[in-house]
Amino acid sequence: MIHRLIFCFVVACTLEVSICFAADKVWWGGTGGSVGDYGVAANWQPSGVPGSGDNVYIPVGSNVISGTLNQSGVSIGTFIVEDGYDSAIGTFTSSAASPSYLQIDCTSFTFGGTEKCFIELAHSGAINANVRKADTSPTAGEYGLYLQTDGSGTIGTLAVTSGYVAFAAFGDDPAQTVANLRVSGSSAIVLIGPNATTTNVDNSKGTITIDSDNTIANLESDGGTTNIRGIGAITAATVNGGTLIHEGSGTATAVNVDGGTFTAVSGPPKTITTLTWSTGTVEIDPELTTVTNLAIDTAAPYQIITTKD
Repeated sequence: MIHRLIFCFVVACTLEVSICFAADKVWWGGTGGSVGDYGVAANWQPSGVPGSGDNVYIPVGSNVISGTLNQSGVSIGTFIVEDGYDSAIGTFTSSAASPSYLQIDCTSFTFGGTEKCFIELAHSGAINANVRKADTSPTAGEYGLYLQTDGSGTIGTLAVTSGYVAFAAFGDDPAQTVANLRVSGSSAIVLIGPNATTTNVDNSKGTITIDSDNTIANLESDGGTTNIRGIGAITAATVNGGTLIHEGSGTATAVNVDGGTFTAVSGPPKTITTLTWSTGTVEIDPELTTVTNLAIDTAAPYQIITTKD
């Protein structure tokens, strides 16, 4: 039998605010055990390392998680990092080596931390990941959440509302899949690494950079900026708004531009099998991009400009 504890905190201010959360295990990380060691019973409330089916909560004000990081053999329930948690999870000592990830087998994952965290989801089936916030320092190329799977399962939906998220960002990360990538906030910055497959991509407002070597089945741009830089092919892309930049080398079988901007003027040579242009802006460099079939809606205003150096 699983017993659920309810913890409540009262914050003193002009108005009294009660914040309550439910969890089977709450991490504090230094209440009597070795600071930061996930495997020490006294670092948890109630005392005891999370076991099978436990729901885990990482609250604001708790310590780093830096020891006994391989928890992949324990199938827990939900894993929630509270919005505003400002300590690190996992370790990373050198750009020449891979990070040490916190490896967890959970049924769902929610993240709202503000410090650099490295987390590997080791669930054998599909798992949904919801990133509400993931800050980082302003240093170029750094992300707040480095997320990957161990390759045994997939992420069903990776939903990012805000913050800097890198998925499978390191070259030695295993081959892994996100079935649906959904970016819905203007402050969301997402990087997809070379060994990751993103089957369906939907960008509403944020910035997505895809360095993948693998095929994207469906890509929809409704806002923000989506940049394809890898060698992976694109089966179908629809641009309704925002900007889709194709500067990779993979073949795009079908591109439908019905608003926004589609550009293919940089990067290595590439082919677009069918480009359908209804409205919006299309920028093509014919020296880099071969368009096999071009269909233009002549009922809509359009302008083709060519230049030669």
